[in-house]
Amino acid sequence: MEKMVFRTGSEKAVYLHFMPERFLPYAQLENLKEELFGLVQEEDVLLGLDDKALAGSKEKVFFGNKSFGISLPKYSEVIANIISIPVFVKAETTGERTLRALEYGGRLGLEFGLKVLVSESSIPLLSANSFKFLFVDNSNWQVQWVLGGKEISKDKVGDLLESFDSVRKIESQIRDDLKNSYFYELITALAERPLGIFTVIDRTLEKKLRKLKTKSPEWLAVSIYSQIKEDVEKLISRRKAMGEEKVASDYIKEMAKLGWGARIKGDSLERSSLLYPLNEVFDNLRKESSGLDLETKKHAIAQKVYDHIERLKKSKGYKMTAKDDESIAQFTEIFFDLFDKVYRRNLNRLFTDEKDIKAAYLSYLRNEINLSKEEKK
Repeated sequence: MEKMVFRTGSEKAVYLHFMPERFLPYAQLENLKEELFGLVQEEDVLLGLDDKALAGSKEKVFFGNKSFGISLPKYSEVIANIISIPVFVKAETTGERTLRALEYGGRLGLEFGLKVLVSESSIPLLSANSFKFLFVDNSNWQVQWVLGGKEISKDKVGDLLESFDSVRKIESQIRDDLKNSYFYELITALAERPLGIFTVIDRTLEKKLRKLKTKSPEWLAVSIYSQIKEDVEKLISRRKAMGEEKVASDYIKEMAKLGWGARIKGDSLERSSLLYPLNEVFDNLRKESSGLDLETKKHAIAQKVYDHIERLKKSKGYKMTAKDDESIAQFTEIFFDLFDKVYRRNLNRLFTDEKDIKAAYLSYLRNEINLSKEEKK
């Protein structure tokens, strides 16, 4: 297929088959090869993507190394006008390997105006006129969800790469160690469950906070959530753009705004204290008799939350107001709207997503805390 000699990496190869829409003359192929070599400045290395540069939105995102990346060809001759290049990526699963490889293909495909087929086969199984712009052969369902299928059009590749950049920015803020990568876990969590990405963020950040042993972990968490807020919203918006109407995150965001505005929480900014109202809701839903109707459950839970907040206020010399009562009632109303309209009153589904719901609430609540802090400055 091609007369190329490649350097090898330490990982299993995935092949990127670059296909021009029209014939490329030899001179243009040679120029393409020189541009690729210009990115690494030397020949005996692999062309890798720099995670730090991508997270920092740097202009130069490729660098030369000996371990992973694209294996640059030593010769420019190709057969059937197809440029086939192996890429070696660090990955624990086939799905992760495919996802990381398609990023290389997408970035270089856009850079040089070439269609790209991502495959485990060294021989391309499709021609350029068989797909839109980027096609992934033999991908799992998570990767297909990210793409919206097995292929993606040119105008959508840029959006996809922006999502990857957002994931990297989030990862750079929450990771506890540079050796640990959460890139694939964050992306697949978004694909697997509507709120799954919040749980990965919550779990990873808690691990980081425990390791740092800072004096004010609550405020550090608030600060980190404020820094990743925009990128999280971009990823959630991408999911909403794929056909969903009002989603769980919309209800949870409303609850968080109300929860902080009315201080429906425990007596501190610790994680368990912030999650108090949701813990109360879930605990009571588990304990209450299945024979009780939703309205009865809703009012019973609202009363328990009210009693708890009232005790906290009394201990500090404050009294409950009519607005407090209204806010707590509204909070539980929104939760039961979520239960009704998103979960179709299915308790098993709701309990399955309990961790995700709480993690999402914590994310939005901490953003509300940061917003109120900024407004006071």
